[in-house]
Amino acid sequence: MKKVSILIVIALAMALVPVSAQNVKIPSYPTIQMNVPDSVEMGEEVTVTITVNHKNSDANNHIKYVWLYENYKPADTWTYGDCDAMHEDHFTLTYTTVITEDTTFFAYIKSTLHGSSAVMAHITVES
Repeated sequence: MKKVSILIVIALAMALVPVSAQNVKIPSYPTIQMNVPDSVEMGEEVTVTITVNHKNSDANNHIKYVWLYENYKPADTWTYGDCDAMHEDHFTLTYTTVITEDTTFFAYIKSTLHGSSAVMAHITVES
């Protein structure tokens, strides 16, 4: 009976402790967006803009890398250790190239805790 009384007192004390979610970090799954023109003239220079969102980014929970492919061949890579922008919750990366044929871009990001995300875009060359 004494043990039950102690458990009830502890349970009541715990119930009275204020609970605050103010400092709780809500998990954020990485999102990626890519911005390219729909069409360009042959030989035109194009800037691919990649925007990444990953809330509550820190040393243990961040985007490990961003891979960019141009026509299914590696075009550029950004990694957490080499790119200061990737230490932020929201960052933008750019890649510039000259387009000579219809081109497909594919960008892939990998988070340390929350998986991966990808996006694809296509540019048509006008004759």
